[in-house]
Amino acid sequence: MTRPAHRRVWRVAAAPWDDDLVATGSWERTVDVWSLSRGGHVTGLDTVLDAGGTRLALVSEPEPVVVAGAWTRHGVCGYALDGFRIWQNRTRRNVQQLTALSGGRVAVGYASQPTLVLDAGTGQELASLRGVTTVVALDRRSTLLAGTGWLQMADADLTPVWRRVPLAGFAVLTAAVAPETVAVVEAEEGGSVLRVLDRDGVPRASVTWPGEGIRGVGRDAASGTWVVVRSDLDSHRSVLVRVTDDGAVVDRRPWRPVSGTALVRDGRALVQADDDGVHVLDLADLGLRTLASD
Repeated sequence: MTRPAHRRVWRVAAAPWDDDLVATGSWERTVDVWSLSRGGHVTGLDTVLDAGGTRLALVSEPEPVVVAGAWTRHGVCGYALDGFRIWQNRTRRNVQQLTALSGGRVAVGYASQPTLVLDAGTGQELASLRGVTTVVALDRRSTLLAGTGWLQMADADLTPVWRRVPLAGFAVLTAAVAPETVAVVEAEEGGSVLRVLDRDGVPRASVTWPGEGIRGVGRDAASGTWVVVRSDLDSHRSVLVRVTDDGAVVDRRPWRPVSGTALVRDGRALVQADDDGVHVLDLADLGLRTLASD
């Protein structure tokens, strides 16, 4: 499948440690794969992906596999980059979230059933996480788990490493990690909140933006700040801000509208999609590079 001149992207998927491949999802079915090293589009796939949730993941090890899910009858499927469907798991419906994990695994979150961990290459079930509704991969060694009203840090094996911390909002949307802190984005009624916690789970700061959604967050190691892309929920105008570990906003600038983001290159870059294409944002100098669509 070739990529047409214009395709609206609503979902970007990659693991934070990936250096090359990124997947983007259109409103339904079509998934495109991009190469950061080659600077452009690699291939397009027809999948079971449908609208809603975060039902797309790209697991790059040991071999690249695109994992896509659906809310209704199709369940979750794994695809090779040539579009061949490697496996399909239809034992459960209402797939809500997919997350690429280290070790060639993928976490599958459902609307009302325990989260499953599958082998991304075969679809084999490896573990079941009762009470967990959201899994965020922070790096190869650590993850963030969330359930109804709580969150906690876990290791690569998804074993909790600190106690549960109450949520400030009603759901965890994304998160990013630094050597001594973790930034967690939560949805709340009519807006969003960015929370900074120490690596042992102690809350450090909280910044609330009523009427705005946080599209992405990453860490600039050089300045020691969090780079946050925010979007007004009504006008869709976006701004980019830098936030310290203490919650102070130290930089603010207008930004292009963003529909989806994913951290890559060990958290040093943020891939973002908008109506004009797919772009790579360097979190240190805020330089933006557009990936070629053909």
